[in-house]
Amino acid sequence: MDAGAPDRKEHKGWHSRASPHPSPLTIDFSKATLLMGYTYSAMRSQGIHMALFQLETGEHVAVDEAGRVLILEASDAMTFTTLLKGVLKLSASEFVIRVAMTCQPHDFVTVPINEGKFRTFGIFRSTASSSRDSRPELPDVMVALSSLVREARAVHPNELEKATEQNAGVLKTVEELIERAKNN
Repeated sequence: MDAGAPDRKEHKGWHSRASPHPSPLTIDFSKATLLMGYTYSAMRSQGIHMALFQLETGEHVAVDEAGRVLILEASDAMTFTTLLKGVLKLSASEFVIRVAMTCQPHDFVTVPINEGKFRTFGIFRSTASSSRDSRPELPDVMVALSSLVREARAVHPNELEKATEQNAGVLKTVEELIERAKNN
């Protein structure tokens, strides 16, 4: 293992507690089950950091940025759904994180508001010296959600490339679903 890679045994977050879904290709990733799509858009790429679904069985599954489908423990699913309820209470839809330099990716959180309708929240990066950006700072509920999503991104680059190739079909399906939800 690379010295800079996270040690899953020491990490106690939701991602390490989740179990791999035994048959991810059998899941119907439909709009009815999408609870959250957390995506990014960068200068040369775009994709998902994480998606959260509730299956017909009641199980909550996450698709991480490598396309792995993971079954969440009930307490972790509750944490996500509680945060998402808080996100939906926000009046603003765009927020800013002050950074030292620009050209950093923007994140988008897409959540259902009712049957077939979704709301997307943007998280943009802007330099601290930019006085033209009047968007509010990232609220605590979005900071907490972003921290949880970061666990789905804590994949060693070598592992990410291999897993992304193996799970290309799942990633493509989920990315297309989230994109359609954004446009609703």
